[in-house]
Amino acid sequence: MRPTKKPHELSDNWFIVEKAAISHCLFAASPIRSITCEMEKFNFPSLKEAGTEYIKDGGNYVFVQKEWQETAKKYLELIKINPNLIFRLHQEILVFSDKLFKLGKEMQETNFSKYSNQKLGQLYDQFEFLHNEAHKRRAPAWIMETGDEVFSNDIVSYLDQEIKKQKLEFNPGLIFNTLSYPSKETCTLKEKKEFLQIALKLKTVRKLNNKIIKNNLKNHIKKYCWLSYGISGPTLMEAYFIENMENILQKDKNDIEKELDEINNQHRKTQEEKKEIIKKLKINKLYRSLIKLAEETIYIKAYSKEALFLGYYSVENLFKEIAERLGINLKLLRKMLPWEITPALLKGKCDQEELERRWNYSFHYVKNGKSEIFTGDEARKFIAKLNLKREEKIAVDILEIKGTCAGVGHARGRVKIINDPKELNKINEGDILVSHMTDPEIVIAMEKSSAIVTDLGGITCHAAIVSRELGKPCVVGTKIATRVLRDNDLVEVDANNGIVRIIKRANQNKID
Repeated sequence: MRPTKKPHELSDNWFIVEKAAISHCLFAASPIRSITCEMEKFNFPSLKEAGTEYIKDGGNYVFVQKEWQETAKKYLELIKINPNLIFRLHQEILVFSDKLFKLGKEMQETNFSKYSNQKLGQLYDQFEFLHNEAHKRRAPAWIMETGDEVFSNDIVSYLDQEIKKQKLEFNPGLIFNTLSYPSKETCTLKEKKEFLQIALKLKTVRKLNNKIIKNNLKNHIKKYCWLSYGISGPTLMEAYFIENMENILQKDKNDIEKELDEINNQHRKTQEEKKEIIKKLKINKLYRSLIKLAEETIYIKAYSKEALFLGYYSVENLFKEIAERLGINLKLLRKMLPWEITPALLKGKCDQEELERRWNYSFHYVKNGKSEIFTGDEARKFIAKLNLKREEKIAVDILEIKGTCAGVGHARGRVKIINDPKELNKINEGDILVSHMTDPEIVIAMEKSSAIVTDLGGITCHAAIVSRELGKPCVVGTKIATRVLRDNDLVEVDANNGIVRIIKRANQNKID
């Protein structure tokens, strides 16, 4: 396919906003397209152009750097004038997420082999509609919080000014961290609490064996196995839950109760800390609203992602049935654009060779809502015209990395860089998890780690959400952590000050 439109002015560099170890067209194409033509529906300006570079399983979301940065600032200005613009979107995201949860649970009980091709297309379109409606409403927060993190940085800057003005001994980043802590629990946290409750129950059983553990975990596994599914799996396996339970059951009952109490008391403690901060620090009406908005954004982002991932887990059998009818595998089905699925089903066929080319290397380019997809050398030539900025060279002697505090505390341990669920077996208890940007597929690694460090993200990112629930020190938005650090480097994480220090390079002497 040849380009029919010229890309943006060549003087404007494109850049990679986010790298995704796992991505595909069925997940990204509709929301990326919506960003370029539908934001006006929500009283925000749309970006003109967007693109996704697909390489095998993964992808890079790319945009015009100047336009992205200017749009993020414009969005911030708009919500400062009217915070209800985002509050309203939050309510709509909840509605569509609830519908996605409901549809997902219904689809888990559906035998898709009985349906006609037309009915399969209708079911897919129903899922895709809910997925996109929830997803695109998260775009304003994503744009403001990915890259320069203009939203959270603006709030921290305000808090810093007020703290100095009022002559208080507060750390603005830590204050924002506390004030923006969600008041509602995510499914990840609920799973952990219920898991510990099962462990306490099993502690009363005199003769424990594998069969008893399995029976007690049966409903729990069915309820939560999808948490790590992401957009293409796999699920958490039975063996994972059993191994975790066996490890927990080695602890004293009092220690398990203490861990559960700490989780249950976290909300109460945080609310008390919030009240104490608000009592001492005078915050004006606008920034009280923006902080409340940040708190909601953190929860809404987590909840809507959980709905999305349950949805993808639930429609896997639908995807398998569609793929079988089209004579392709799941890998290739996921390289179809969402609006290609139903027409292909009605025809009873698709262009397998084109999908193979997309799998190997492709670029989905969108301008003002109109999209084109290029493959192979044609995609490479098109991207070359975009002046796409890849990773810049960095100094090799960097010993200290700075970012934003997203979870308080200190930790010391060996680095394990994980950007793909396939790398989960690298991490051991107490290691420092370093990732470009975390997502639910690597929550297992987050639970094992003693601290979390990411390249991207602000106070409202996934790593920030999960680290607070797990009580882990977390530094986000370092930009360079995955490029500076190497597996098994010994590092010290001072999350309170957003600093990661290299103590000893892997296979080298201690650094003074």
